[in-house]
Amino acid sequence: MRDILVHATQYEQWTPSVRYAAELAGRLRASLTSVWCEPPVDAVVAGDVGALVALAAVAPPNHVEQARAAAPRFDSWSASLGAAHSDWLVCELDPVFAIQQLARWHDLVVLGGGRNTPWGSEAALAEILVRTQSPCLVVPQDRHTEFRLRRAVVAWNGSTCAAAAVHDAIPLLALCEKVFVLSGEHSGQASRQPKFDIGHYLDRHGIAHEVIALDDNASESAGEILLQEASAVQADLLVMGAFGRSRLSEWVLGGVSRHMLTHCTVPMLMRH
Repeated sequence: MRDILVHATQYEQWTPSVRYAAELAGRLRASLTSVWCEPPVDAVVAGDVGALVALAAVAPPNHVEQARAAAPRFDSWSASLGAAHSDWLVCELDPVFAIQQLARWHDLVVLGGGRNTPWGSEAALAEILVRTQSPCLVVPQDRHTEFRLRRAVVAWNGSTCAAAAVHDAIPLLALCEKVFVLSGEHSGQASRQPKFDIGHYLDRHGIAHEVIALDDNASESAGEILLQEASAVQADLLVMGAFGRSRLSEWVLGGVSRHMLTHCTVPMLMRH
């Protein structure tokens, strides 16, 4: 994992997601790219002088130049945390579109989670997960604890999405002292697909782990059980597949993914 991309919503100070990405880049000796976006103002009907004057009166000031001026401060700060290299990008684009483009040459995308983000809805975040085809690490924007990667939880159900998430998370899991695999896989389920043995895979990468079988008969939802178990082992990271599908122009996340995005209080690596 050599190239990490993070979306910045501020340039006066660094949000929890930007801080997390920078500290992770330092731990991995990776390069860090931060992108700050100012969406373009909607076009005004040509020749409508009154509308143009009204727009100028209510339009927010252009912060592009101020944002660009933050580059030296960002570079110095990220270098102090150990990042191998850093880039501070400023663009006048919709942030979702910018992230989709930049994700093509990055190994990990770090996003802020919560209502006060440009994607603030499950559908918008699902679109990023599906369209980028990249692992996305969602950091709660109200998280103010110090960076820590001692214990991780993997939500495992035997799906290809979950396998892809584990594969992408290996550099992060290797930093942990212990990984807990919460397994909801049905052992008797027949399949013609090649079987992914998660225990063998983690052993092959030298990652200490413990498998915890989830109770299929529990009254709580799968999302609630995952959160309870993650809290019980004091997890610093949660890894899971994100299940998305397209219905006309709507992007939909599975119920467990939606629950986790809404209620999870630790950084969560998701992969579609």
